[in-house]
Amino acid sequence: MNALQQFLTKNSVDNLTEEVTLGGRLKDFKFKIKALTGNQYNDFQALCIENPNSPKKRRFNTKKFNELIVSNCVVEPNFKDPEWMKELGVVDATSAIYKTLLAGEITDLAERALRLSGFDRDVEEEMDEVKN
Repeated sequence: MNALQQFLTKNSVDNLTEEVTLGGRLKDFKFKIKALTGNQYNDFQALCIENPNSPKKRRFNTKKFNELIVSNCVVEPNFKDPEWMKELGVVDATSAIYKTLLAGEITDLAERALRLSGFDRDVEEEMDEVKN
């Protein structure tokens, strides 16, 4: 087994998490997010393609994609928590997200989860991470 295989074996992506802080009204609070696996990313993309069989009408629903990412990648707070949803007076995670977060906060959390999942990463940043 080569060094890369050893690294990948020891560093599973299944439980990769990070605490992030948003600005503005939430600057004093931390969100715990987890990375998307390749399968989750592919599944979410497939769910967000509207009119997949019509090249002229096909479009990607970014709003739905962000909702899926936030509801599945934000660990704390847990938008799927039934007790919290009941307290908020909502029936699903998406409604909890829209009741508690501003539009920009939703986008920011989705972008941060994507970054943690390997998107928008700088080569130097990756090199530093491997060194540590």
